[in-house]
Amino acid sequence: MNKLILALALVSGAAFAEETERPVLVISTAAGVSTAGGEIGLYNDAGPLRYGVSALVTGGSSIWAGALLDARWTVLPDARFSPYLGLGLGAFSAQRNGLDLGVQPTASIEGGLSWWRLFAGARLLVPLSMRTSGLRPHDQAGFGDPALLAQLGFRI
Repeated sequence: MNKLILALALVSGAAFAEETERPVLVISTAAGVSTAGGEIGLYNDAGPLRYGVSALVTGGSSIWAGALLDARWTVLPDARFSPYLGLGLGAFSAQRNGLDLGVQPTASIEGGLSWWRLFAGARLLVPLSMRTSGLRPHDQAGFGDPALLAQLGFRI
């Protein structure tokens, strides 16, 4: 999984290098049942597709900190008001109620509505491995505890 994340990071970097336009800065807030925080990212627009990298940090009884390679598809790219769908893959360090779950590969699924440069929606973070407990904790295959975050943000 680590090799896949590295390969995606290299491909994303190459895609940024080929673009001639300036990347778009995206700033948003995120909040869940037991967590709240913020996200900042750099994205390129290619018609209805926006792709790039972002960093997300939250605090509370559930703490998430990490980065994602993201792609977001706008359903109606020429309209000021449009739904969007997004997917991402990254790595996050997670803690829940003081229990350190370590750094885990994480998938992201998001959806919402955008209006001009503002957007509001929801993001689901799903760890792609689980952390065992005991004397020698380690990662094992399977899905970890997901986090559902509401998000509100804008593009500069």
